[in-house]
Amino acid sequence: MLNNNGYVASVQNEPNDVAISHIIPTFRAGLGYMYELSQDWRFRVQAGVEYQMGYEDDYSGYFLNTNYMPYYHKGTSPASLNPFVSVGFVYSL
Repeated sequence: MLNNNGYVASVQNEPNDVAISHIIPTFRAGLGYMYELSQDWRFRVQAGVEYQMGYEDDYSGYFLNTNYMPYYHKGTSPASLNPFVSVGFVYSL
């Protein structure tokens, strides 16, 4: 969808249909390790995998800067499995 530094929102196919259209179930599992360097500083490492379920997107138009643009779109996003690693230093007050 285009974004011209303005307001952009999709419109559902059915009139008067209220729906939350972009909640995508995501699950995350990870293992972590924390080492205390001093009383205030800690070193933290976390690694794992994140799963995102696939979803379908279906709309008939959108608003671009308060002007309605008729554009039919129907698409499917596949499920994905993504590994992640997080490394950081933590300071406690």
